[in-house]
Amino acid sequence: MKALKFLIISTLLFAACGTSEPAQNPDPNHTHADFAVWIEGKQIDFARDEYMSGSSKDTEHKGALSLHLHLHDTNGHVIHRHKPGLTLTEFFNSMPALRYQGNDFKFLDCFTCQHAAGTYPVNLYVNGVEKPEGSAYVFQDDDKLLVTDTTDPVELRKQIRMVTDEACLYSRTCPERGDPPAESCVADPTIPCQ
Repeated sequence: MKALKFLIISTLLFAACGTSEPAQNPDPNHTHADFAVWIEGKQIDFARDEYMSGSSKDTEHKGALSLHLHLHDTNGHVIHRHKPGLTLTEFFNSMPALRYQGNDFKFLDCFTCQHAAGTYPVNLYVNGVEKPEGSAYVFQDDDKLLVTDTTDPVELRKQIRMVTDEACLYSRTCPERGDPPAESCVADPTIPCQ
């Protein structure tokens, strides 16, 4: 009898405390990741107009070559992906400013950075852990991505800490922080928006 009473009380306490499951993105085809790129000790400012695809309410995206990977609303910290399976290489290659400006940098398929000072390797860190696949990585919802050329552990820790935490707003996975900014739905036609 004592064992049954203990089991009932334990069950009630467990139910009262709840099982706090993280919120899920209601549209798994529209995913977001926070990101930052640091080259030669400087963070690249992706909030500049030439990197933007326009407003989240636009149905056409002016800056990006891809409707499925872009930045918008002057938020240069959150990548928006509207089609599963696309890589970071595809994201960086979709940005005309990265491909065509001679005074800026260009990412190559081998994930090196070409700059006026020469060509040198960069590394990808996902949620603080180095990913050897580099730009072939397909980001997950709410990932924190850092692309950097630093080899200094102190500088690396600083850069990892500075990656923003805004993707969860767009993915609706941190509802306790409020409503996400409004967005238009631009997605793979075979996978409708939700």
